[in-house]
Amino acid sequence: MFTSRQINVFRAIMSTGSITNAADRLNLSQPSVSRLLGELERQFGCALFIRKSRGVTPTPEAYLFLDEVERTYAALASLEETAREISLSQRGVVSFGCIAAFSFDVVPRALISFGIPKNPIAVNWRMRSSSQLLHWISSGLLDLAIIHIEGETAGVKEIYRRSLPHMCLLTQNHPLAKKGESVSLSDISSENLIGLQGQTANDLHIQTAKAPSSSSIVVEVSFAAAALALAGGSVAIVDPFTARWFEKFSNLKALPVSNLASYDFALVEPVGRPSSLSSSKLQNHFIEEISSVVDTLG
Repeated sequence: MFTSRQINVFRAIMSTGSITNAADRLNLSQPSVSRLLGELERQFGCALFIRKSRGVTPTPEAYLFLDEVERTYAALASLEETAREISLSQRGVVSFGCIAAFSFDVVPRALISFGIPKNPIAVNWRMRSSSQLLHWISSGLLDLAIIHIEGETAGVKEIYRRSLPHMCLLTQNHPLAKKGESVSLSDISSENLIGLQGQTANDLHIQTAKAPSSSSIVVEVSFAAAALALAGGSVAIVDPFTARWFEKFSNLKALPVSNLASYDFALVEPVGRPSSLSSSKLQNHFIEEISSVVDTLG
C-alpha cells in the first residue's frame, strides 16, 4: 500500500522536476526523497522517472498515475470540506440580498431563527433593487436573494415564489379604513395616491383614469410611500410586507386592493451552483418567515 509520504514525494518531484527541488519543498533530505521514491517505484512495479544528470523526466506511467493521484486528492479535499461543514452545520460566509420590503420583519426574524448572532457564520446582507439583485445572483456574487418580480427571471433559479395583493395604507380615521376587508380602485380614484414606480404606477394611472401629471405621487420603494401616508393626507399603495409592518407599528390601516395586479416575489439563487449547507439552512428560515406572512395575508 502506498503511504502518504511516498505520494507527497511523487507529487513534489512531478511538480518541481527534480529530486533536489522536491527535497527542498518537502523540507526533507535528498537521500530520504530518493529512498521514498525507490520504495514507491518498487511497489508500483515500474520506473516512474528517468534519472538524468540534471533532474528527472517522468515516464508515461507517471503521468497516468498523476492523474489518478490528483483526482484522489481532490476527492479528499471535498471530503474534508464536507466534514467541516457537517461539524459546523454551515459554511464560513453566506451572502444574500433583499429588497427593502423584506428588511423590516422577514429577514431579521429569519436571521434570528437561523442563529445570528450566536452562530459563528459570517453573513453579508445587502439591500438593493430587484434588478441589481438579479444581476448579482446571475453573476454568482450572492448565494440568495429575495426580489420583487415584474418580468422574466432568466439566469436565476427560483426556490420559492408567491403572489399577494398590493395593499392600501390609510390613516385610521380615514373613511375607507372602516370599509371592510378590502378596497377597489374605484374607492380610491379620487384620493391623492402614492404609488410605486413601474407597472404598479402605470396600472394606477390607467385604472383610476389619472394622467401621470395628476396629483398622484410615484416613489421608488414602499417605505417612502408608507411614510407619506403616515404623515397624512394621502393613500399609499404598497407591497404587503411593508403594509403589515406599518400596520403593526403605526396607526395606519392596511387593506388589500382587490382589482390591482398582484405583488409577485421570489427567493432565488444562482443557476448551476450547488447550495452550501448554510445557504440551504438559511433558505428554509426565509421560506418559513415569508410563509408566516403569506398565511396571514393570503
